[in-house]
Amino acid sequence: GTFTKKDKNITLDLKKSLPLQDAGGSLKFEFDDEDLKVIVINKGDGTYAAYKDECTHMGRELEFNYQTKSMNCVSFGHSKFELDGKVIEGPAENPLTVYNTTLNNEKLTITI
Repeated sequence: GTFTKKDKNITLDLKKSLPLQDAGGSLKFEFDDEDLKVIVINKGDGTYAAYKDECTHMGRELEFNYQTKSMNCVSFGHSKFELDGKVIEGPAENPLTVYNTTLNNEKLTITI
C-alpha cells in the first residue's frame, strides 16, 4: 500500500511512507523482476529526490547524509555524490542515476 508501479512510474503515498515524513528521511525498495533498486530521500526543504540505489563505482548501496546533503556509498573508502548525482569524491567517476520526481497531493511520482 505504500507504493504502486505502473510502466515507468512509481507512485508513493507519502502519508503511508513514514520514513519520508521527516526531513532527512529515506526509503528504499526494489523490484526483483526488473533488478531495480530505488532510494527516495526527503531533502528537508519540502522536496524529494530519487536515485537508482547503486554506486557507480562498484554497485554498492547508497545512503543519504542529511548533515552534508550528500548521497554516500556504504562501501569502505566510499564515494560521495551531490544531490544532483555529480561526484564529489571518488573512487566513483560517473554520476548517479537520478530519477525525475513529481509531488501532487501527498503522492510522489518517480519516473524511471
